[in-house]
Amino acid sequence: MIFSGLKKLSKIYGFKNNGTFIYGMVKNTYIVIFDGNKHKNVWFRFPGQLDEGDKIKIESWKKRGFVKKIVFLEDNAISVEMNFIKYIVPFNIKKIKEVIDDITNYIFKKYPERQIVCSEDDCSADAVVIYDSGGLPLPRCRACAEKPRNRTKALYEKEKVENNNYIKGVIYALFFCIPGILFNIFFAMLGKIAGICGAAYYRLAREGFLEAKGKFNKIGIALVSFVSLLFSVFGAYVGFFAYTVKKIIIQSEIKSSAFKKAVEIAFKIMRMPEVKKEITANIHISLVFCGIAIIFFTIKDFQVVKKIKIRKI
Repeated sequence: MIFSGLKKLSKIYGFKNNGTFIYGMVKNTYIVIFDGNKHKNVWFRFPGQLDEGDKIKIESWKKRGFVKKIVFLEDNAISVEMNFIKYIVPFNIKKIKEVIDDITNYIFKKYPERQIVCSEDDCSADAVVIYDSGGLPLPRCRACAEKPRNRTKALYEKEKVENNNYIKGVIYALFFCIPGILFNIFFAMLGKIAGICGAAYYRLAREGFLEAKGKFNKIGIALVSFVSLLFSVFGAYVGFFAYTVKKIIIQSEIKSSAFKKAVEIAFKIMRMPEVKKEITANIHISLVFCGIAIIFFTIKDFQVVKKIKIRKI
């Protein structure tokens, strides 16, 4: 989010605003500015390598108290990050403007012929355009901007021709969910509501599906969700059934040799209207927990499977 101070600064310089960053050229220096937690961030990209004199000039602003922190980024020596700390009172935008004007004028006077080059490593092309890469505006040449897009496209095409493995993925998902039923039975034996186990079924089904190398796209996520919901219902029912058998054995003192009789009695009890009502309540609880897990993990999974977007801005 861009607050009023940076919006004002954006208008002064004629910068663009994408809702998170304001950015643009001042002289022959590219600048990105954004709001942080109690501080303003200004990122400079200069048209060429900085020497020690340039760094001393830039660091002098820290000594004057205008800037709290200056970082010469290790992976790219021609980029500088500066943090302007603000407290309860909003930071004076004029101070940021003074720093920007002084540094950009200094760089332009010293290196008037230099131009911004591509921000990609090992690329020195100077025919750059600002590209939005996942929300971050960066100067790139056309070739470097196309690389991630082409890589993503190639992976997408490869994914389309690969075996979907949906059937194998579902089989593995079903198999991986079996331990969840054992937890349902375990909690039921303790006399606890086993609905909380529903939260584990999506994760178990997901792990099984991925182990089978199932194609984890929207269809794969839907199949995993279906399996987890199915086991939430089945697990809740089995857990309640196990609890009922246990109660019959304890109350009627049926010996282990007569376990079959206890099971038969339990089946009859489970068909009673009042018992069905309680089973349904347990199933609903299990589905709620499973649904919460599905929503949480599905949001994360969709973020992984969606395609990367890189566009010129």
